[in-house]
Amino acid sequence: MGAPAAPVAPVDPLTGVEAARFGIYVHFPYCLSKCPYCDFASTAAREVPEERYARAVLRELEMRLSARPELAGRRAQSLYFGGGTPSLWSARHVAGVLESLAARVGLEAGAEVTLEAAQAAARLCALNVLAQVKAAAGDWSHVKRCVRVCGYVSSAPDFFEQPKVLDGASDLMVQALGDAGKHARSALGVLALRGNVPVVIDAIFELAG
Repeated sequence: MGAPAAPVAPVDPLTGVEAARFGIYVHFPYCLSKCPYCDFASTAAREVPEERYARAVLRELEMRLSARPELAGRRAQSLYFGGGTPSLWSARHVAGVLESLAARVGLEAGAEVTLEAAQAAARLCALNVLAQVKAAAGDWSHVKRCVRVCGYVSSAPDFFEQPKVLDGASDLMVQALGDAGKHARSALGVLALRGNVPVVIDAIFELAG
């Protein structure tokens, strides 16, 4: 018996090119205004239907995975949010899309993730931290302030925007706690994180005596 055949990557039906790499692109079409030179599929909107669009993205993900069963078991090597102005999409909804993508597909170790997606992941980490603080304190009146936040960002060697990624967590702390959420912080780039997550955060809080 000969050696088993190597797995064959899917062939793109449009180009006929074998897709050795598997990446995910999430299109966000909304902008505050339409630039005259922009030819992207985007539209200006005063109010972005964030929740409805997030549900639509997840429905399309399910449809595409059902139509391409050969993608089962493959992990994405890149995740890109683009189109209009993805930063208009609140981190809460982006985090929900990220969680669903991770559950249904997953990311390779060292996968390339756009800044907007990483910021949303940092915000989700901060939400989880606040939930633990609430559980420990029992009541928000017992929380005096957030002292320090440290973020570990899975980074390529040429990526130096770790502080911008951590902004997703820092902004949430201030939104949730006001002045008590203002804190010192450190943002560190690391080669990889357990579970292939893009961001891990720890924090120190001061509680009332």
